Amino acid sequence: MGQRTSWNGLVSRGSGDPTTQLGTHRAAWTMILVYLAGGLTALLDVHLLRGGAALDGVMRRQVTVIAGIELAAAAALWQLPWQRWPRGASLMLALWALVLHAAFGLTGFMSPAVSVAFISAGSVWLGVFHSYRATLLIVVPAGLTHAVPQWSLDGDPRHFGTLAIILPVWLLIAFVINRTVDALHRAHRSLDRRARLLEQIALAGHRLSRLDPLEVTAAALEALRGTGATSAWLLLSVGGDGWAGHLLADGAGPPGDAGRDTGPPSSLPLSPAALTTLHERLQDHHSPGLSTLDDDLTIDEVVLPAGQVLAHAPVTTLGGAGSLVATYPPERTPGMAEQQAVELLATQTGQALSTANLFQVERRESRRHASDARRDGLTGIGNRRAIDTALADLRPGDVVVMLDLDRFKQVNDEYGHAAGDDTLRQLAAYLEGFARAQDTVGRYGGEEFTLLLAHAAPAADGAVARLLDGWRAKRPVTTLSAGYAVHMIGSTPQDSLAAADAALFRAKRGGRDRAVRGMAERLHPN
Repeated sequence: MGQRTSWNGLVSRGSGDPTTQLGTHRAAWTMILVYLAGGLTALLDVHLLRGGAALDGVMRRQVTVIAGIELAAAAALWQLPWQRWPRGASLMLALWALVLHAAFGLTGFMSPAVSVAFISAGSVWLGVFHSYRATLLIVVPAGLTHAVPQWSLDGDPRHFGTLAIILPVWLLIAFVINRTVDALHRAHRSLDRRARLLEQIALAGHRLSRLDPLEVTAAALEALRGTGATSAWLLLSVGGDGWAGHLLADGAGPPGDAGRDTGPPSSLPLSPAALTTLHERLQDHHSPGLSTLDDDLTIDEVVLPAGQVLAHAPVTTLGGAGSLVATYPPERTPGMAEQQAVELLATQTGQALSTANLFQVERRESRRHASDARRDGLTGIGNRRAIDTALADLRPGDVVVMLDLDRFKQVNDEYGHAAGDDTLRQLAAYLEGFARAQDTVGRYGGEEFTLLLAHAAPAADGAVARLLDGWRAKRPVTTLSAGYAVHMIGSTPQDSLAAADAALFRAKRGGRDRAVRGMAERLHPN
């Protein structure tokens, strides 16, 4: 998963290491602190701990000068912009430390034990901040800075023989630390990767709770895109008779277009042919998981080039099943974390789609029941409840018409109730045909009907007259009486309805088969 093993790369654990830039100045400042500690310790030792005058004056001056150089170097190096430089820049600090180590050794001030401890600390530093290969390149010069000063002072060649023991120890220290730090970095990257994926899934959870299947689909695809996928698919069976699905992908050109751009993602429903192609391709990989496209997969205007890695998992919904699919480019090869994220998201998507689809079904049923509750069972037009609802929206200038079939009881007695019901249905159909789109027609009760004519005040008389003439032209078994009233400013809908009903009563009393215009008796100033 990382961009190198510990045996590759001289100075860096690769750009995939999230601490690469942070580690650059940490590595430098750690070595600078060693400079400070070494310089201050040397000054304290030669001037206080060893009594100052007890030491050879030349050695004291030499150690003081070297320690001063070490402290001055630490102060200067602290000011450099290490965070802007690659990790390898800090290796020069190790080389300079070896020069200072050799200088201290040539004065006779540093004992062999202190020298071994100093270079062992350097091995720890290399193991923490650099690759093992860097340690291999520096360990030999480090060994020479330990042995050469000792040999120059007493001429004993055995100092070089000790390198056969301490060099492997230094390498072992660096190797163990390097392996441990690499393992920690890999664990950190893995945990960080999983955390980011879980964050994407958690963020998608809110949108997945929507009750619109299209919004659930969009949330699932966006969440997949958030895992680093270049395209995301949702493929679902539709009652076992076909497939339905959506795609969210980077901009892509038609086959053979070498200049395909990578613009913003676009969402599109997949055509039946595209769905079939994708379904067959997924069937080539019998179980969910990670697999690689062997050749280009062309779907409408979108081309997925060979080498793309598919991560897919089954989606199960009420009455259906399908797959959630993500594609990744070869340079961002997904691992088990991405596959597990796809599987978790597929489970959540299936549950969310089931809930959304069930809600949509129940909402349609609720609307149908609400519509049935406002519809007359015999004639199919609006009932008393529908009329009351429409009356609440009555506006000045609207016309309320009350209609009643004349001598309807005789129709039932003479022709039977079936003929009476048929007459009611005929009148309902006639009124629906007469009414405009903005008008309301309903059966008020029994053989009474109501017609609300929107903005019809100027033509109210003619409209009602044409209404009765049209009914007579049908040669029905019985005639029709009408009473109507124009809704005026200051009147309530109930006032206008009562005025139309009173006018209908007068039409009946006046001989039937006629229309009478009425007016609301109560006018309200507000």
